[in-house]
Amino acid sequence: MKKIISIILVLCLCLSLTACGNSFGSIQTAMEEDGYVLDNNSTLSKIADKIAEEMADEDGNTSFETHFFQKGILGVDSAIVVEFKNNKDLREFITNSSETVKGFLKDASESDYVNGNCIILTLSSNASEIFKNA
Repeated sequence: MKKIISIILVLCLCLSLTACGNSFGSIQTAMEEDGYVLDNNSTLSKIADKIAEEMADEDGNTSFETHFFQKGILGVDSAIVVEFKNNKDLREFITNSSETVKGFLKDASESDYVNGNCIILTLSSNASEIFKNA
């Protein structure tokens, strides 16, 4: 009987760890399948990196990384995906943010701008739709 309970507990632990996984991989795949290119060397990507630096703690550490996607030559259809290390860091960021950020993200679990441990910043309805469904 103890073996059965142990096996069930191990299976539950494995499933719960899988559910807490990083969602960036599936977002990147979905964006690239739709023609977006991950471009972390563009000018806009460097601006996003500067914003991240400004949001760092006193030791220069951040709990997130920025990724810049663009589609087409002019990059008009673009998006920045902010990938937090884990869901806990994302929730803390939202909780400690200004009322403007909280209002933008509404209830994080229901927001189209939040997917797992990632937030998307874009003006493109296409990019946000891909992000939401990834």
